[in-house]
Amino acid sequence: MPGFPITLPAPNGGNFSIQLGNNITGCEAEQLSFTFIPTINDTLFTYQYAVVFEDPGHGPTDQPFFEFYMLDMNGDTVPCSHQHYIAAPSIPGFQNSTSCSGVKYKPWSLVGINLAAFVGQPVTLFAVTADCNQCGHFGYAYMDFSCTPGTMPIAYCLNATTFSLCVP
Repeated sequence: MPGFPITLPAPNGGNFSIQLGNNITGCEAEQLSFTFIPTINDTLFTYQYAVVFEDPGHGPTDQPFFEFYMLDMNGDTVPCSHQHYIAAPSIPGFQNSTSCSGVKYKPWSLVGINLAAFVGQPVTLFAVTADCNQCGHFGYAYMDFSCTPGTMPIAYCLNATTFSLCVP
């Protein structure tokens, strides 16, 4: 896509990536949810995501956004699973489009979530995108998901600076 070097499908992912949302305005919002039961063989949930926002400069609650989180069977947030981005002039990890003024994008990023504590229990993932609340600016995301054998330290979160990963 011109101005957004986001290739499809996700690099190092599967054969398909999901697009949630679009570049059409009109107060649209989309949600993807999926419930699964982790087994001892798939405790490392990994996903890649890329995000595109039109930044209209509205207040934070009116901006386009992308949110990802997982809930356990009690409705509690799975540790280190929550991410929430809103369009803004300066968002860590986002770049300005080279061809569309006011548009920012985040290239493919990889996230790992340790589900070892949830083996045998249902876990539900949620991904949400939304246009601005004033109906004139868009926000959308691409995602690719997988579960693999392996372990991650339980305390690893998005803002951590290091972690150890052990996989076959």
